[in-house]
Amino acid sequence: MTERAAIRVRYLGPTNHRGSRYKVVDRVHGMPTLSYTHDWDYSISNEENREAAAAGFLARHRPECELTGVALVFDGDTFFTWKYKK
Repeated sequence: MTERAAIRVRYLGPTNHRGSRYKVVDRVHGMPTLSYTHDWDYSISNEENREAAAAGFLARHRPECELTGVALVFDGDTFFTWKYKK
């Protein structure tokens, strides 16, 4: 199988010490949880920030992979699917 189920992208609002950001998590049963935090880029849209966060996660943890699209938006979280590059 070359396509994964999904990675979760969750918005984290600003605090007194940090600005807005997105947290990306990939949890696979029986394996360590991988995560990546993407700082908000005010020069691009909300949707572009979500996609940049997912792409940043793959660049860091799975550079041999690429995004294939949004699998699901549920309860404020966005789930992106990915696959291995050919």
